Amino acid sequence: MQLKEEKLTPQRLTALINIITPLVKPLVEAHKWNKSNGRDYSKEKDYNSSPKRKKYRAELNKANRDRGDYGNQDGQDLHHASDGTLKKEPSSKNKGRKEKSRKKGYNSK
Repeated sequence: MQLKEEKLTPQRLTALINIITPLVKPLVEAHKWNKSNGRDYSKEKDYNSSPKRKKYRAELNKANRDRGDYGNQDGQDLHHASDGTLKKEPSSKNKGRKEKSRKKGYNSK
């Protein structure tokens, strides 16, 4: 069976958008975060602006500059490996890692 190829007219595009929008909207709404549904950005702002975090970011930026990687848009980040060295890895992996400290019930003491 061969499908007939139809032109996408402005009217047809509008009709498709009207069909798809109600299906996609709940998915988009489910991924919005704010204080009322569990995410408090003010805590993140306080944490990321602390002297300890600033020093940590400065160390990674300096290492990137020293390696000639800073701003080269290769999609790689430096991260602190468990052995204390700095290693390159894809930024998506680096940002998405589930570290112990992020897991429920973790106590650093």
